[in-house]
Amino acid sequence: MKSNMLSESEYEDDPSSHVVLPQTLTSRGNIAGRQSGIRVHELGPRLTLQLMKVEDGLMNGDVLFHELIQKTDEEKLFIKKKREEKSKLKEKRKKAQEENTKKKLHMKEEQKQKTLKGMKRKNNELEADVMMKKAVLESNQTGAQEDDDDAAWYRQEVGEEPDTGTSLKETQ
Repeated sequence: MKSNMLSESEYEDDPSSHVVLPQTLTSRGNIAGRQSGIRVHELGPRLTLQLMKVEDGLMNGDVLFHELIQKTDEEKLFIKKKREEKSKLKEKRKKAQEENTKKKLHMKEEQKQKTLKGMKRKNNELEADVMMKKAVLESNQTGAQEDDDDAAWYRQEVGEEPDTGTSLKETQ
C-alpha cells in the first residue's frame, strides 16, 4: 500500500470503511451484494461542524436560530424595535447629509458666479480706465487747440467776447 494515498484512519482496517454494494460496478473485484472496502483520499483535515447560529441577512438580520442563547418573544420584539429605530436614524442622517452636500454645492456655484461677475466688472473697469487714458492722451495732444476752442465756444454760446478774467489759463 502507498502510505501517501491513504488517510490516517486507513492504516488499520476500520469496519466503517466497508460498504455493501447495491449493484455491480465495472471495477475489479466488486460484486453486487458483497462487501467492498473504500479508501478515502483526504484533501484536508477532518472537521466536525455544529450549527451555532442562523441569521436572516449578513451581520444585521434577525437571528432565526441560536444554539446557546434562547430569547423570549418580548426580547425579540424589543430587539426588532431597536433595529428599526436604528435604521430610521441612519436614513434620517443620510438624508441630512445629502441635503448638506447639495447646499454646499449650491453655495459653491453661487460663489463661483459672484467671482466671475467680479472678474468681468474688473475687466470692464480696466477697459474703461484704458479708454480714459487714451482720451487724456488725445486731449493733451490737442490741448493747445482747446484754449482757442474755449474762447470760440464762449463766443458761439453766449454771443459775446469772453472777459479776460474768465479765461481758464488765468484761473489755473
